[in-house]
Amino acid sequence: MRLRPVTLLLLVTQTTAQCTIGYTGANVSLWCTCPSGYTGRNLLAPYSTTACRRFFAVITRKPSFANVLNRNNAGMGSMPTYYPTGGPNNKGYLFFDRSKSNWLTTGATTFNAATNGGMTTIVLLKFIAPVLAFETILTLQRTDSSIDFTLKRDSNTDKILVTLYTLGVVAGYIPASAVNLDPQWNLVVVQWQVSTGQLTLGLNGAFNSAGAGWSDKTLTGIHVGRDWSGTKLINANVAGAFIVDEYLSTAALDEIYKSMLNDQDMTSATCPPGDECKPCAVGTYKPTSGYNTCTPCPTGFSSAVASTSIDTCVFICPQGWTTKNASCVCDVGYGLV
Repeated sequence: MRLRPVTLLLLVTQTTAQCTIGYTGANVSLWCTCPSGYTGRNLLAPYSTTACRRFFAVITRKPSFANVLNRNNAGMGSMPTYYPTGGPNNKGYLFFDRSKSNWLTTGATTFNAATNGGMTTIVLLKFIAPVLAFETILTLQRTDSSIDFTLKRDSNTDKILVTLYTLGVVAGYIPASAVNLDPQWNLVVVQWQVSTGQLTLGLNGAFNSAGAGWSDKTLTGIHVGRDWSGTKLINANVAGAFIVDEYLSTAALDEIYKSMLNDQDMTSATCPPGDECKPCAVGTYKPTSGYNTCTPCPTGFSSAVASTSIDTCVFICPQGWTTKNASCVCDVGYGLV
């Protein structure tokens, strides 16, 4: 599998991260993250103290389009199929099958892009069939018959276009990108910024822009894989989809992209307050630094607090027995009967 490299982080100031107790310097961005054996923080915590509560992201292992607060809810929509390998970096992805009308949605929500300074959308996907009609990647639906944002695969050019609406009137539009879709994985980035009035569409590192005005929204849902009518569906593999009503920095975009490449659940960690690294609980471990959660030991095994490797998971011996060399032996004062 070929994955086109895409560089989002254009400039990083090389300064030393002053990390508080319980944190460690990240490998790439120099922001503070939780070390191995510890979990906590959301991946957006270094970049925004509010966005980590508001963003929605696709959870592939439990097909859903969720945020930090509702991630434990069942997915809403027509569930796509999860495949644990075959995606970017041979990690997992979701298959949206047009013939089965697969799509995901957030349910009713607010989207206050004007108040919060803008919006950011990132999608990592691969189309797997010739285009038949417009295929809607992501939609913000305001009423049963009205939309306020749409990101589509164009049926005429097999390229990407984006449109903003305000009360049904086009507020910003970028026609099909001059850059062709890659037959492999495509990174699509859409941003709108209040301060500049600029709408930007990026496809695999090439960008187009246009002027746009927009307003806050009360939505019936944000959909992945379909339009408002449920007819213009995608036939594609999706490794990640993300949206937030805030204009994020390139450093934040880079972190989101890396999470998608590695099939990480971006909703799995806490937001401030509670923005601290906590040791992995008994029976779990975490081998790397970062925002990801601790992994449970195999069934029948346990580990100490703040364990950093699956090798620390040991077989749980019953009462009267003690673990020794990966097996159980009788405690002192006990004998086999």
